[in-house]
Amino acid sequence: MIDYPDLQLYIGGAWRKTHGDLPVVNPATEQEIGRLPSARTSDLDDALDAAEKGFRVWRRTAPVERAEVLRNAARLMRERIDTIAHAITLEHGKPLPQARLEVIRGVDFHLEVTH
Repeated sequence: MIDYPDLQLYIGGAWRKTHGDLPVVNPATEQEIGRLPSARTSDLDDALDAAEKGFRVWRRTAPVERAEVLRNAARLMRERIDTIAHAITLEHGKPLPQARLEVIRGVDFHLEVTH
């Protein structure tokens, strides 16, 4: 069993607490397993502004550097396959073998787009 993390919003390179949250419910047991931060309209506006600024930086990033970022993301996902798959199973009720395959497909996708 994993401990559900204390989540916050990550906007513009900084963590942000919210004024509310929503329950995450395990569909198999109907028990609350965690809480998700609930964003306000102002949080969304800030996130969209940060994404636009981030895109301007990303499009100027050399393809070889972009590929390295994606390979690193794939490596981190691969290292955490079991933890991620377990969370998917708890949150969505998906059988664990299918959840593992979903994570593996994500790893493969990140690696494929680097070629």
